[in-house]
Amino acid sequence: MYRKLLINDFKKNTWSNVILLMFITLSVAVAISVAILLTQLFTSISSMYRIANPPHFLQLHKGEISQSNLDKFNSDFQG
Repeated sequence: MYRKLLINDFKKNTWSNVILLMFITLSVAVAISVAILLTQLFTSISSMYRIANPPHFLQLHKGEISQSNLDKFNSDFQG
């Protein structure tokens, strides 16, 4: 029964159904592309952190600040 309704609807509105199918196909293609791009982005960020091996954020701001050590480091740096 549903098949007959669908066939009759397709015969009456052929172009609108074709256009609707094209938009649905395009939206699925865009959604898949976004998913692939996000997967590649997060994978590349993870591999970048493994290669760079940066210190943890808390390690950069942990403990007391010693101004004398900072001054000594800056005076030793030739750049």
